Amino acid sequence: MGQQEPGSKAPRDYNFWDFWKYTFCPNFTFLAFPFVVWVINTALYIATLVGAGVKGYPLSGPGNKNVFLGV
Repeated sequence: MGQQEPGSKAPRDYNFWDFWKYTFCPNFTFLAFPFVVWVINTALYIATLVGAGVKGYPLSGPGNKNVFLGV
């Protein structure tokens, strides 16, 4: 319903990625706005996790008065 007809591959030629693409997101491209936003958000999240583990990070360490809600 409302989906484009998948390519003309034989059923044995479909892989796992093709299944997900044609079932849930037939018009997916890597330059789509939601995907670009997801990549940016994921990169910032990973950078925050790495930064929190580095000594000297502005919000790390005991005695720092700039912590969020005292945590």
